Amino acid sequence: MLPNPKAIASELRDFTIAIDVHDNTIAVKPDNLDPIDLPDVRRQLPETLKRIKHLGNCGLLDRCAYTVLESLGRQIYLTDFEADLLTFIEQRYGIS
Repeated sequence: MLPNPKAIASELRDFTIAIDVHDNTIAVKPDNLDPIDLPDVRRQLPETLKRIKHLGNCGLLDRCAYTVLESLGRQIYLTDFEADLLTFIEQRYGIS
């Protein structure tokens, strides 16, 4: 099973699929993937991962911010509190 199942398939290859996770891109065999069937999650997850990657690429963050981003990147959807926390970190580092 995929170690971080909260990911977005980004490229179909000959024998694997490129998967975007919160901090990397990995290659996975199709047999190891499960679809996300919830429409709200399918809409929110790509945007959440994009926001987290953007923050991770903005420069040096506080160690706590990295820890929070790693945790948020492992969720298939964000609660209201988690979404507010991500927004706070974006505001703190001037990312819109």
